[in-house]
Amino acid sequence: MLLTFLVVAAFLLSPRTVFGFGAFFHNHQQVSSCKNSAKTNTFVRSSISSEIHRKDSRRFKTSIRYSSGDKDENKSSNKIGTKKKNKRKHKANKYAEFSKADKAMLDPFESLVKESQQKLQAIEVENKLQKDRPLPKAPPKAMKKLEYPNNEGIDPYDPSSFGYRKIGTITAPHGVHGWVKVLGCTDFPERLTRAGMPLHLKPVRKRAPRKVTLSCGKFLGNDQFLIQLQGYFDRTASESLKGSILYYATQQDTIIQEDNDVLVPELIGLSVYRIDIESGAEKESLVGTVSGVVPADELCAIPGLLHDQLEVKVAREKSESDYKSPRCSPQNLLLIPMVPEIVIKINLEDGNIIIDPPSGLLDLTFVREEK
Repeated sequence: MLLTFLVVAAFLLSPRTVFGFGAFFHNHQQVSSCKNSAKTNTFVRSSISSEIHRKDSRRFKTSIRYSSGDKDENKSSNKIGTKKKNKRKHKANKYAEFSKADKAMLDPFESLVKESQQKLQAIEVENKLQKDRPLPKAPPKAMKKLEYPNNEGIDPYDPSSFGYRKIGTITAPHGVHGWVKVLGCTDFPERLTRAGMPLHLKPVRKRAPRKVTLSCGKFLGNDQFLIQLQGYFDRTASESLKGSILYYATQQDTIIQEDNDVLVPELIGLSVYRIDIESGAEKESLVGTVSGVVPADELCAIPGLLHDQLEVKVAREKSESDYKSPRCSPQNLLLIPMVPEIVIKINLEDGNIIIDPPSGLLDLTFVREEK
């Protein structure tokens, strides 16, 4: 009995057994502390989960991690950091105005397309304003109704034979607003410059002219005009007018002529007579027929040195050879200066011209070589 008690006491008092009991006791304390910490952790977790719904998780973590003093320090440090970054950016971009990076944002082709679209919109707005712009009223005589002439002697391909006079030819379009260039053949520029005047346009492949209204016009000098017709306000429309001929109606002519003014078309076709004094009596003999008028500037470049010339087809009697041959001999032409000493009288009502040529003038005939 005593022996067994001693053996048990020796076993309990051995260092290995004492260390085992100490470890067991220490482990028991750790387990209890873990349980207590688990309770506190569950409380913290529950409080965190409840605050996540109220605030952002990032803000909550920083509020737990730092105190109130630490927050202020953190904010001030962040502000200082952003200021430094801004300063760095400002220093880095001080040459931004010389950079081409911002200017090359758009593709070059896209920028051109955008610019052309803006210009087209501006042209459309301007054309709309021109269409809505009221034109000045034409004189009452210009608005007179045209009467149909007699069919006798009318050439359907020649508008001058039924009451029209040519004043110009459209040569080319000019600009994008419907302006066209005109080569004029008139001594009265107001026919092509007075807005609201009724004109007549004959396209290239048409027989008769049709009525148009002059919107505005400019005289450039040297028989050159720039005009704009009503209804033609863009380049596409003006290109269709190239080669067209402009006329005015003689019945609607508003030009006030003086008594001694004679138009060139009125001279063509008149008979020319000369005065022969035989035995003290004046006798008129036929010289020929006016076929045209040659301006002085075509004969000489010095102004005032020469005068306008009447081109006259010399009248002659047909010989037997003319009747035998199918073709007549060439017609002789004669130039007569239009000066008061030679051209004495022009009678449009009777259709004749009386001349008193100096000796030898009627012998200066020539034959025109036609190609």
